[in-house]
Amino acid sequence: MIEMNLKRISANRSVTHGRLSIPRFGFQCLTLELADGTGLQYKQNCCIPEGNYQMTGGFDQKSALYPVFRYKPVGFAKKPSLNLEVGDYLHLVTGDIALGVSKSSEFAIRQSEEMAETFREICREMFMAREIVVLTVYRSNHYAFEDISFETQMKDYHDLNFIEEEAYEQIELEHDAKQ
Repeated sequence: MIEMNLKRISANRSVTHGRLSIPRFGFQCLTLELADGTGLQYKQNCCIPEGNYQMTGGFDQKSALYPVFRYKPVGFAKKPSLNLEVGDYLHLVTGDIALGVSKSSEFAIRQSEEMAETFREICREMFMAREIVVLTVYRSNHYAFEDISFETQMKDYHDLNFIEEEAYEQIELEHDAKQ
């Protein structure tokens, strides 16, 4: 059996950050998922629940013999994907797991074509070995939750711009009054 381990390290109200490893091949990368959907009957805008998932080789992410979930998790509209092309909150689909090389913000990770090719090659080797492949998803012992969300951060940013625009308009009015 070939193990793929997804350790969730930190989260906020919008996303979950973690680390994917494939010990047999010495591979590690960062992950980005949507927020935890525990308690939701129909899973929308959330990550897959913790547990074990059997993977099979299929065509995805421009690659044959790419890890594809054998079964669709209960409550999800589609099978999740290990995504090498999307690395931010706004474009991540329910259940998908974005793979990347570094954290670029609280709501995004950087992706690398070199890491993507390495991952695709390891996946080809995994499924050519004709062994069972299992993805295990679990939380780190030091899992941390921060009570922020993408929407709150965007609202705060908008409010800050509004205050700056107001201050700029006030300066213009004072300048015009002096002339």
